[in-house]
Amino acid sequence: MHSPLESTSCGLPETPPRPSFLQKKPSLSQLTLGGSSKSIKISELQAQPTTEITFASAGTAPAQGDSASVYQGMAGLDLRSVRGDPMTGGSDSWTVRTNPTLTIFSDEEEGATSMKFTDRLGEMLREPTTRLWDVPPEEEKEMRRTKQFFVLSSAGKPIYSMTDTNGDDEGQEENNQFVTDGGVIQTLVSSFALDGSELTSFVAGTTRFTVLDRSPLILVAVSKLKENESDLLNQLDLIHSFLMSTFSRPNIVRSFQNKEGFDLGKHLGRACVSGLDLLCRLMARFDPGILLGALQTIKLRKSTRAKVNSIMIKHRVKEVLYGLLLGPGGKLITILRPRSHTLHTTDLQILFLTVANQSRGNTGEEELWLPICLPKFNPNGFLHVFVKHVGETSLLLVSADKNSFFTVRESAQKMCADLERHRYFDKFNMSALSGLSTADIPAPLVYHFIYKSKRHLQYVMPTQTEPSQLHAHYLSLHSAVNRSGRIGVTYCKWESERPGVPALAGVGWVTPNYEVYLITSGTARKEVFVGSARAVVNWCKKYEERLFVCEGATF
Repeated sequence: MHSPLESTSCGLPETPPRPSFLQKKPSLSQLTLGGSSKSIKISELQAQPTTEITFASAGTAPAQGDSASVYQGMAGLDLRSVRGDPMTGGSDSWTVRTNPTLTIFSDEEEGATSMKFTDRLGEMLREPTTRLWDVPPEEEKEMRRTKQFFVLSSAGKPIYSMTDTNGDDEGQEENNQFVTDGGVIQTLVSSFALDGSELTSFVAGTTRFTVLDRSPLILVAVSKLKENESDLLNQLDLIHSFLMSTFSRPNIVRSFQNKEGFDLGKHLGRACVSGLDLLCRLMARFDPGILLGALQTIKLRKSTRAKVNSIMIKHRVKEVLYGLLLGPGGKLITILRPRSHTLHTTDLQILFLTVANQSRGNTGEEELWLPICLPKFNPNGFLHVFVKHVGETSLLLVSADKNSFFTVRESAQKMCADLERHRYFDKFNMSALSGLSTADIPAPLVYHFIYKSKRHLQYVMPTQTEPSQLHAHYLSLHSAVNRSGRIGVTYCKWESERPGVPALAGVGWVTPNYEVYLITSGTARKEVFVGSARAVVNWCKKYEERLFVCEGATF
């Protein structure tokens, strides 16, 4: 017998896909506005004045919590195994056990000698990974079998889907199916709207469907990864923000007002489609920053970061609103900003993704001048971003004046010259190369962890291991933490499906000031879990000014 949310006859396929006309096109994104027949190029749009903007502050410090009392609460915690499904709940507010169990081991040849558990896990985590834009076809298909994203208009016209674009029979069949399913999804959303309610999520079998209605757009996520509704809604909001960054909200709204059947899909340029593909792959493969709503930083000495900040302030010109310095892998080194304002994390994630996508395939030290709308900052207009790459380091300078290219460029050149003179680019590369390891922290049996500072909305994790190998475990743990909805500790345990292989366990610890998620051995005692979590927190607090960008370069 199914619950009201578990519909098995909703008419939606488990792996919906994408129409043939959504092939990547080399055309520029254009919109027809008002009653005019003249097309307006995105690059010709001016940024709106910033004097009346309400800035979204991401640096407000929450109330300080009593760590000692939390430690005592952990020490007295009864970490019992309670059966429950991470998707549907049904567990104690403090303890969670997933069912069915998850497995992270590949099959061995029959008769092969078993390796030690720690050796096997370490070997698995050290496996090389593939760049997101060079995903092998089989891995791409597997991602689409477990997770899908769709965008359609309120009239049911398909705009984008995370499907195959190679033109094979399977991809074409999925594309044709998406055209049909667009109308089904639109009908479901409209039927709920007529009753004065909103359709946000439902479950069919083992698949969760989540819908975000941002008229005139409808965004849909289909996931078999046991993710909860709030996480999927956040991911759909990020896709919506990316579309706003390309077109801006007023342009999209006016286009659909002029013509209800407006086909936005035909205006998705090559860069926009590839950017959407990259974003969806990040969310399908596992990106801790998207899951936690935080930015990953590079570890640097406090004095080094302070000198870098002084260089950026010294050479800033009045046309520069914000500046960002990114190290290898897109990790944040520092931010140049007004003293009382900062950019929203979503805007920064969209900005970093856009720069990574536009810089793909660049060789040498190319410079870019990109128009972009930052929807959390101002959804009504465009800013322009100057991008300069020096090796694996990127300098981004944001301006509201599209005609300030040469002035901003000169400012960037002076910053880079000064950084090069003091050999800071070499320090950035060395820091990224040395990275962070669990061996740096006296936390026994911790295989991997993610620590997020809520004050700075930034996170750190070991760089010597690959977190995507623990994708399902972190998703399950994070969903369990969200489902409890309480400040405190959540415990998960995953039994292995293979005889003789030890279990894995996860601990999620949430306070007003930080979040920490760690994966460890399922055979460890309760005291070891408590001690390991405490050691990670204490270590991150001790080296906070090395791990995080605390203030940045303020003016």
